[in-house]
Amino acid sequence: MDGSSQDYTMQTDSSRLITVGGLIDSLITNVDGTGGTDTEISESRILTGAKLTAEPSAGLIISMGAGFAMFDNSSTVRHSDSMLMVRTHSDGDEQFADPNDWVATTTWSQTEETRTTTEIKKISIPVGIEFEFLPRLSARLGASPAFVWEKETDASALIAASPMITTTVYGNGNEEQSVEDPWTTYDGTLVSTDETYTEIPYTYGLGYSASDFLQVDLMGLSSDFSEWRLSATLSF
Repeated sequence: MDGSSQDYTMQTDSSRLITVGGLIDSLITNVDGTGGTDTEISESRILTGAKLTAEPSAGLIISMGAGFAMFDNSSTVRHSDSMLMVRTHSDGDEQFADPNDWVATTTWSQTEETRTTTEIKKISIPVGIEFEFLPRLSARLGASPAFVWEKETDASALIAASPMITTTVYGNGNEEQSVEDPWTTYDGTLVSTDETYTEIPYTYGLGYSASDFLQVDLMGLSSDFSEWRLSATLSF
């Protein structure tokens, strides 16, 4: 299990000024917010297999095997927000206890969770052949046909939420309060895929016996250079 977290703080200010006759109607908005994102990653795997090797003639080696692999990976992302918004309105007439002037304070918070799971089952039947085409130089050819079952699910859940509460205080002292949900969050499975397919990756390699004690191998030759491997084996 591996995880990470990230917190944030945000603050924005905006204002709107409108001239009406000789007056300036203003609306100033301040938004403060805090929140964070926590991520958890879980991975498990099971690998098993067997191999049979035969040497029907000098310089020729044939191998065949069977393998089973199962991967179960999941990631959980939990995101939380806590917000405060203050809007201040003035019609600009400087009237004392003016009911047209008001300050509205709104608070809300929410925590959502998105979980992604991937399940892969694979049965493979690798085969390989090695033959010496020049003295001390051998070529290797391999294929690993496999049957793969893969399932992936994305699900979202609303963990906790407080309603959006707005308290408005007018210039004449009157006060009112409104309550509403801040967002509509989808709660349930977002995406679900289930597919079966086959794959046949091929590999190539070269081996050079520099001496009775040193073997040099170039493995994983393919169009993907990141798969290439060079190894040296020293025997005593």
